[in-house]
Amino acid sequence: MTDFLELAGRRYTCRKYSPKALEQGLLDKLLEAGRLAPSAKNRQPWHVWVLRSEEALSKVRRLTGSTYGAPLVLAVGFDPSQGWVRESDGKNKAEMDSIIMATHIMLEAEDLGLGCTWIGSYEPSELYEAFPEMAGCEVQVLLALGYRAEDAHPGPWHPLRKPLEDIVTEL
Repeated sequence: MTDFLELAGRRYTCRKYSPKALEQGLLDKLLEAGRLAPSAKNRQPWHVWVLRSEEALSKVRRLTGSTYGAPLVLAVGFDPSQGWVRESDGKNKAEMDSIIMATHIMLEAEDLGLGCTWIGSYEPSELYEAFPEMAGCEVQVLLALGYRAEDAHPGPWHPLRKPLEDIVTEL
């Protein structure tokens, strides 16, 4: 594994994928990275749907224009009934847990030299209509994954980051 700060700085949203299919061994590593993510009280309330058949990819591509030709999309969500709920305010942590899981998958993709696009631009009701297997869960993010096209590159805004003094307050 590379240095984490180098890995985090190198990662970018891929907007152009090679049509080459992702090997099962790489998919297994991505899913294992997600499975190892921490969760509140270790409840692990998440679920991942692997969308790689032509039928599934066709459906998801009709729902969002943000797959950029990726040969694989993971839908990452959670079952709210399985999440740990903080007593003081009733906040269910399952949503946060699924986002942590998705982040693990995204960073593992970069470590494996793969492209990843974090997709939030879809209508949930349309997603659930297209994929009734997701009933009872809330999908938080779609992750388009695959090999980057040879001419894929980060956008010009990628290196732009606020300085630490603008985002950190020491008390």
